[in-house]
Amino acid sequence: MQIKNPLKSKTFAEFKKFINKGNLVDLAVAVILGAAFSAIVTSLVNDIIMPLINAAAGKSLADLVWVVPNGQPHYLADGSVNPQAIVLSYGNFIQAVINFLIIAVILFVIVKAYLKVSGGFRNKYFGFTKEEYKQFRMQGKTKNDIKLLADKRDEEAAKQAELDQIEKEKNSAESILKDIREILKSKSANGSSKTSKSA
Repeated sequence: MQIKNPLKSKTFAEFKKFINKGNLVDLAVAVILGAAFSAIVTSLVNDIIMPLINAAAGKSLADLVWVVPNGQPHYLADGSVNPQAIVLSYGNFIQAVINFLIIAVILFVIVKAYLKVSGGFRNKYFGFTKEEYKQFRMQGKTKNDIKLLADKRDEEAAKQAELDQIEKEKNSAESILKDIREILKSKSANGSSKTSKSA
């Protein structure tokens, strides 16, 4: 009995194709870095910022509760929480909102800094890559010439985007008209068949 090589099987070939599809490695790196960044932000919020907020409030936000008056006390005689008491822990909700706002501000600052840095590189090379920019300079083009090329490129890209949008709308309108014609045609065919049957 001949043993097949699992590396040459169809399943392995499909798995290899799946692994190589798109930027799976980049996605995995992003997920790992995102998890590490989440741990840093969570520690910043829970271990540094929230204790300061609790100190300013004079108590932990988790202690802010409202007991719904239903005839049951919040605590039993032995000091344990009464399971039959209806307690609304609005302090936890406030803390979750504060956590969200702090994380949103941190992400906003990081994204803004990234866009500023990437925008600086874009302006430095007028949207061309570093290699393209060097090639233009080696051809004797001045910075002003390269800027004019960039303006022309952006203008052509904007025109092409506008033409693509017009073509898309045109195709959409033609598709709708085609559907209407098909419906009218089918109704007309049904009407003529009914007329022939009645005759």
